[in-house]
Amino acid sequence: MSKKPESLGSYHHTNKKTIIIIASLLVLLNANFLFAIPEFAILTGNRCSSCHINFQGGGMRKDFGWNFGKDFTVLSPSEAGLEGFYNFFDKQKYSLLDRFLAVGTDFRYQTARSHKYEDAVRKYYPMQASIYINSSPLDWLRFDGQYNFGKLIFPGQQEWSASGYFQPFSEGPILRLGNFQPSLGLRDCDMTMLDRRIPTPDGSQTILPPDYSEIGAEIIYENQKWVSLYAGVFDSKNLWANSFFGRENKIVSILHNPSFTFKFVIYPNWIDDYPSSFLGSSILVNGDLIYSHSFLGLSITDDFIFTVRFSLLNKPYERFAYSFIPALIYVPYKGILIGVRGEFGKADIITPEKIVIPISTYQIVANAKILLIPYIEFIPEYRFVATEEYKSFRWAFQFHIYY
Repeated sequence: MSKKPESLGSYHHTNKKTIIIIASLLVLLNANFLFAIPEFAILTGNRCSSCHINFQGGGMRKDFGWNFGKDFTVLSPSEAGLEGFYNFFDKQKYSLLDRFLAVGTDFRYQTARSHKYEDAVRKYYPMQASIYINSSPLDWLRFDGQYNFGKLIFPGQQEWSASGYFQPFSEGPILRLGNFQPSLGLRDCDMTMLDRRIPTPDGSQTILPPDYSEIGAEIIYENQKWVSLYAGVFDSKNLWANSFFGRENKIVSILHNPSFTFKFVIYPNWIDDYPSSFLGSSILVNGDLIYSHSFLGLSITDDFIFTVRFSLLNKPYERFAYSFIPALIYVPYKGILIGVRGEFGKADIITPEKIVIPISTYQIVANAKILLIPYIEFIPEYRFVATEEYKSFRWAFQFHIYY
């Protein structure tokens, strides 16, 4: 790894300025869209809030999401000889006590080997064991919450989240209050992607972990079919848990300094004969920290989906990082998605001695999502990682049960 002293005034000025301008334009002209499995959003042409209680996607599912998970499978319950078993868990039993209580769950079990060591031992561990609850006692009032019984392994990761949704007028905006994840970036079930991490000499470092949440408030407006608007203010306690060099430089300079977030979503689906798609950006500002994400998803044909993501993290005098992630997904058969993506991440670190250290991380991932029977998903992958310290090939496998 090379080190070269540079003056802060000339610190990659042209390259950095160009990328900031591009990212700013994306934030202004595009939108951010959050979905636990973004490919499903393109396949169905729906917002994430059509499937999930959470407007960002992920977590507890609504009727549409529950039925999609039941129907978009290789084998139907009758074909698998399990019709009686699934009838027992029929949607009519999903909502208990009418509208006052509903429950859901996600469980993920994974096996993987670390890329950092040639002789790394394969590990088997639960990635997630979450239970969700939801209650809608009034037309204008809703509560949701979740608790993850799985092991917390990422800085800033939280065991629980809970929030209330208030909408006094049926066509008006929604106010969300509580401890929940701000509307940032593209929410995906694969948390290794570089749009939520930044390169390090030995791989990458988490910025937004799974189950990340903060105390805060957000205004949500989704009454127009072609656009959604989100704006929020949040505490930064859990974001502050991350640092650049051990404990030396925190991502957020001041504990509890408020973070301001903004996103808007555009859905071109309202245009006649336009393919199912979305495009988006979000931005978080906390003091001198700027963290933005932008992306595009497009259904090239009924079977091919293209996505691209771009993220930018800028903290003057400490670190400047960005990532670029194109991906292609193919749906050969109902319930089977095969994908390949390339990831490039670059970070320029400025040490306390004013030395600029350029770091790059590359990933190429081939994976599949196989929904063999309702509410059970298999996710095999084969991954190549290249960092400043090593190059490595590894396979991993995840087993996912959800309801």
